[in-house]
Amino acid sequence: MVWSKPITRLAQEFGFSDVWLARICRKNKIPRPPRGYWVIIKSGGKAHKTPLPKWHGKDIIEIRVHDPSTKKERPLSKERIPTKKIKRKIVIPTRQTEPHQLIGETERIFASVKQDESGLLPPKDGCIDIRVSIDSLPRALGIMDVLIKTLANLSYSVSVADGATCVTIDGITLQMAMHEELDTRKRIRAADHNLEGRYEFGYDLYEKTLFPSGKLCFSIEDPDTENPKKKRWRDSDFKKLEDCPKEIVLALIRMAVRKKAALLEKESGNIQEPDNI
Repeated sequence: MVWSKPITRLAQEFGFSDVWLARICRKNKIPRPPRGYWVIIKSGGKAHKTPLPKWHGKDIIEIRVHDPSTKKERPLSKERIPTKKIKRKIVIPTRQTEPHQLIGETERIFASVKQDESGLLPPKDGCIDIRVSIDSLPRALGIMDVLIKTLANLSYSVSVADGATCVTIDGITLQMAMHEELDTRKRIRAADHNLEGRYEFGYDLYEKTLFPSGKLCFSIEDPDTENPKKKRWRDSDFKKLEDCPKEIVLALIRMAVRKKAALLEKESGNIQEPDNI
């Protein structure tokens, strides 16, 4: 069969690639026409045909023929997401407008909240999921306000439930949060020992305390999986979170698309397995 027609045409009849068919021939020591063979045959010439090796009656080559019309569609999770098309739809608000309702409610609640021992405002019911200091609160609320309004412009809803800030994209729910990273500094330890007593080896006059660093970190998470997928953005010396809203929104959309495709694939049982040959 390999010598009766080009391998590319023969592979199409079986329903797989010519590379796979060539691999079968190589594995079973089946000779194939050399380069230029079909040009000679087409021009009416004669070319040498390598005979098959002697068969010992042991190995049987079984090829399961596939009908191209019943070929399963490639799962959406393996398709390329049209990133450029999505980017064009993402419009970041530039004009200063009234804050989003969730931002206004969070600001109102935090106005009467005191900082904890680490200098951060503890989370409260009804607030968006942010954990920052009083000094960083206006900046954190501004960033979250831009993100929520951008998502709303794309017809995606943002809500607060059970202390989590959730965004729903095409029926898929993801969580997003922001916190301020902590730093450490030394301070003199309280006098909790008797200076006239016995010396304690390894005693340190200083102790480390945590304090807000001013650096914000934003994260998105898929909470409905056994191993939650997370993605984070942090303030750096070269890039701040204010420069990342389009990148963050795009990551939310892409994570939702992949999750939805995985759920649809799981429900339909569309699990592709290699062909048995």
